[in-house]
Amino acid sequence: HRLYIVTNRQSKPKAVQQVNSFGWVDLFDEILVTEQKTKKINLIKQHINPIEECWIIGDTGKDIQTGKQLNINTAAVLSGFLNKQKLIEYKPEKIADTVVQIEF
Repeated sequence: HRLYIVTNRQSKPKAVQQVNSFGWVDLFDEILVTEQKTKKINLIKQHINPIEECWIIGDTGKDIQTGKQLNINTAAVLSGFLNKQKLIEYKPEKIADTVVQIEF
C-alpha cells in the first residue's frame, strides 16, 4: 500500500516539519501540499493514479466530496470542526472518531 498526506497548508516545508514532529514522515510515500494554489483533487490527480480500492480519509465535507469525485472510498473522521451529523450528510463509506479507529 501507498500512503499520502494531502493538505491545504500554505507551506510544504512547514507541513513536512509538522508531520516530522509526530515522527510520521517516514510512514508516507509523499506529502502533497496545495499551498493554496490548487485544489486537492487536482493535486491528487497530478501525483496519484487513484483506483477504486483507494481511500481518502478526511475531516471535512470537501474531503469526502473529493473522494466521491475521484470514485474512491471515503472515510470521515471527527477530529476536525464538523460534527458526526454534518459529516454523515456527505455519505462517507466509514466514519470514526479518529483515523486509528477506522476498520478496513
